[in-house]
This record gives sequence, C-alpha cells and structure tokens, in this order.
Amino acid sequence: MTSETRTPNDVNPEESSPFVDENHFARAFFPDRWYAIALPVFLLIVGVTGIGGFLALVMIRSAGQKQGKKSS
Repeated sequence: MTSETRTPNDVNPEESSPFVDENHFARAFFPDRWYAIALPVFLLIVGVTGIGGFLALVMIRSAGQKQGKKSS
C-alpha cells in the first residue's frame, strides 16, 4: 500500500480530461472551449433581441390599428 492516496480533490484539471487526451487526433475537429461559452451567449443575445424586436413591432402595429379605429 502506498502512502500517496489521491482523492478527487487532488486531481489537476489540466492533467486529466473527461473525454480524450490533449494530443488525440480527434481534438483537431472540435473548436476551443472558449466557443462553448461564447457561441451560446451570442445566440442567446441575438435570439432575445430578435424576439423582443418582433414583439415590439407587433405591439406598435396593433396600437396603430386600434388608434385608427377610434378616430374613424
């Protein structure tokens, strides 16, 4: 029995990866980890902006039609 027993807290995240080694050929087909955060955040911002713009446009047009009916 060795005196060095490793617990999960002792594992260096750079020395172990949950999937494949850093130098494995398959890693060349995937983007960096930075894109795992940046791309969804960008898509979320664009999506929320688009949905908000659409709702604002519908509300403005709806208010204009109601105003036109009142003045007639």
